[in-house]
Parts: sequence; structure tokens; C-alpha cells
Amino acid sequence: MPALRPRTVFAASFVMTVAACGKKDTGGGGGGGGGGGERSGFATTWSVSKGRDSSAPKEWCHGVSYAPCPEGATCNPPAPQPMPCPPGMVENGHATVAQKSETECVLVPDGCRDYSCATQKVRCPWTYEELPRLMRHGSKDADGRCFASWQPPIHSKPQFVMPCPDGVTRFQITRADLDQPCVLTADGVAPKEIPCPTEPALFANADAFAKERASLVGKRAQIQATKHTLAATGCGESVPNDGTRVVVDGVVTASGPLADCVIWLF
Repeated sequence: MPALRPRTVFAASFVMTVAACGKKDTGGGGGGGGGGGERSGFATTWSVSKGRDSSAPKEWCHGVSYAPCPEGATCNPPAPQPMPCPPGMVENGHATVAQKSETECVLVPDGCRDYSCATQKVRCPWTYEELPRLMRHGSKDADGRCFASWQPPIHSKPQFVMPCPDGVTRFQITRADLDQPCVLTADGVAPKEIPCPTEPALFANADAFAKERASLVGKRAQIQATKHTLAATGCGESVPNDGTRVVVDGVVTASGPLADCVIWLF
């Protein structure tokens, strides 16, 4: 019988924030472009630096976002977040990146105040969906399962079951970029490449899962359900019979109960 687990949340590996307000540029130039002074010609800018976090992959930069502050408001910048480095960034270097649209960003040269002089396209910051795939926190439970952090849609859990790395109980998985290998780091263990954890397929209800089940045999899935709709998973014996909403994480089988079930209160 699967254990009913409380709603637990990993320590967040990232905090994804909206652009902060700020009329004045507090970042310096150098290392691929500066951009001090007024930013009124740009919708959003990122003050980018390299080398501020010794625990992060050396290929990463970190950026602080700024947007025009509403008249009369007091605005503070958010905490730096990981982002791809603009071309030419050196250790301890700084640059300014401006966002023109959701998918288009440009490097801002020193002295440039609007998009007319910022024409060199660069990569935009990683999105809210991409960031968790670049760094995950993991741990091994008392029952021998390992769990990795992520940021799924609201109907799922902020963690999922993954194969346990050898010899560690708490660990971190990072990658230099989305197309790069995953690297395991943990206290007392040399960094090493491992297969990247596979996020489970997500289903808002048991009916939606049943329609896709045949294509997911052997893979993990997370399904939102209640005691009354959990029969399709075969993992509901310990769920209160009061309409309590839960999330089931298990390996999909061709028919019958899911394997290696974990049930969380929603």
C-alpha cells in the first residue's frame, strides 16, 4: 500500500520574478556592454554579471531585471537569477541586455538609450519553465526513493520521483545549458555526469490519463484525483474517502495498478 505523503516543497532552486521597477541603472559597463543612466527607451533591461555565484556552472551569468517605475512608486530590484551569458562576457564582467519582445533580446552598448543603437541580438533570459531543468535539488527518502525538484503546473507536485544516484542522500543536479549534460554534485563526492532526470507526464484527472495510458507504459506519470476517481491508478487504498484531492506519481503499466506509487495530498 502506498504511503500518503503530506504536501512538501523543496527549497526553491530559483525564484523567477517579474521585472522590477527602476528609473536609474545601478549596473556598470564593461565586459560586453554597459548601459548606465536612464533606461526609459527600453521596456525591460537586465544588468548582467559573470562569476557572482561560485556554486553555479561557470558558463552561467546572473541578471537583475529593471523596468520603468510607476510615477510616485518606490521600486526595488529582484534578486539576481541565472541567465545565458552574452557573447564576450569574461569573469567578473558586466553587460546590459534589453528585451524587445518575449523572444528577442539585444545587447546594449555603452551610452545607448534606446533600441535604435542596440542591434546585436543575444539570448534572452531562461524562462520560468526552463530554469528548473538547469538546476534541481534532490534527496533520498527513508523508503529508498529519490525525489527531484521542479516547477510543474498547479495540478501537479513541486517534486517527482527519479532514479537514485549512487552514494548520496542529498544532492544537486546542474547543467550549463538546456542542451548540455546533467552534472551531479554532493558533499564528499566529485562532480560527475549522470542521465538527466525525466519529468513525469501530467494529467489533471484520471479520465485524461486513461486516454494516454497506452503510450506511456514504462514511464512515470502524475495524476490529480480523489478517492472516487483514483481506481484507474490502483494506488488509492490509503486516501481518505472524503473527496480529498491528491496527486499520484507512479510508473505506468499496460493495465491494472501503477507501479512504485507515491501519493501526495494536493
